[in-house]
Amino acid sequence: MTKKNLLKYITYMVISITLISSCVTEDNYKYWTFFFDGVPDPTISNDLEGQVTDSSTLVVGVEDTKPTIIKHYPYAENECSSCHDQNNMGAYVEPQPALCYQCHDDMSLTYESLHAPVQAGYCTSCHNPHQSSIPDLLVKEGQELCFECHDRTSIEQGVIHKDIPETDCISCHNRHGGINRDFMEEGTCLKCHAGVKNEFKYVHGPVAAGYCNTCHDNHGVDSDNFLLRTGQELCTYCHDINLVLRNENHEGIGDYSCTECHNPHGGENSNLLN
Repeated sequence: MTKKNLLKYITYMVISITLISSCVTEDNYKYWTFFFDGVPDPTISNDLEGQVTDSSTLVVGVEDTKPTIIKHYPYAENECSSCHDQNNMGAYVEPQPALCYQCHDDMSLTYESLHAPVQAGYCTSCHNPHQSSIPDLLVKEGQELCFECHDRTSIEQGVIHKDIPETDCISCHNRHGGINRDFMEEGTCLKCHAGVKNEFKYVHGPVAAGYCNTCHDNHGVDSDNFLLRTGQELCTYCHDINLVLRNENHEGIGDYSCTECHNPHGGENSNLLN
């Protein structure tokens, strides 16, 4: 075959395949596949539908047999230079977490206490910077992610955790931070102890706010009712002892525990008297 004829043949094939791709129908599909390989089946859609869910992710839906792929927005838009220094072998334009805070909220302004990876800027320890089949671009799912750093055995030995083998850790704990080092989500305890708020006319402030771990250790300490402190020390952690003793009803109380007279959760009067 001469060079000129070869060129004509290649041109004919390109034009034919183009026409096939655009004109093939269910009626002539079998006809075209008899002569050519790779003819697209008109009954199957190969389109990928992209839907931006927020400023940081792009969800790409694929065939039902494949997992949904979630793409980090800069990666999906080929905006590599948003994160990488193109003049320095792809190094970050800023160290984490400042890099992530270019788009995401500064966690240090949101929480009093930060989860160690967040505080240290190890965002990519938990999140894939490019894409993932797991929501929030996580590198692993459920407990498997948390047990990358936390020891499963020691956690499951705790009284609170002994009956939750399959429960996702973030059902109770905020993965980024919280008001204290336990990162408990507000109202977590009420998922199991819902009656505490409903059985009283007046509810103690921490109970009403869902700050149970102000008084109780959520994993279980060696004390009655998992209390973090005992006796008056528990109550004077929040209440000023000098103001308490000014009340004539408190004269001579000595070392009596406040809960001998007051219910720590609530009561039928504003003083929460037993």
